[in-house]
Amino acid sequence: MAITKRNIMFPELGTPRPSSFVLFGTITIGAAGAVSTNSADYPDGFTVAQTGSEDGRYTVTLQGGGVTKMVPHVQMVDTTDTALPTTTGVNPFLRNVSASAGTFDFQTYRTDTNADTDPASGSIFCITIYCME
Repeated sequence: MAITKRNIMFPELGTPRPSSFVLFGTITIGAAGAVSTNSADYPDGFTVAQTGSEDGRYTVTLQGGGVTKMVPHVQMVDTTDTALPTTTGVNPFLRNVSASAGTFDFQTYRTDTNADTDPASGSIFCITIYCME
């Protein structure tokens, strides 16, 4: 019986395509919802900028340009041992995902009214982007 070799990193998927890669990093929100820190996994990974006219919306741009497929994920990290506020943007969700352009937006909203709003200063978001060229 032959044994099929499988990729150790992704045993449930088999061997990933050679053109697949993952980008990851964190951003920290400063005053008035602006991005104060962007720590992508390497300098040419991606940038994040607050979308000027929209409350709580951020545009993520891949620095290498567009890709064939892109699966982004954004998650807020609570850095304190207290309850999250309901009056600031705490829940991120995706908008306008365009693999060919290498961009997507994420939006944060209040949990009490579901209105779009900026996250509190000091909020941290982890961003992971699965890509295939």
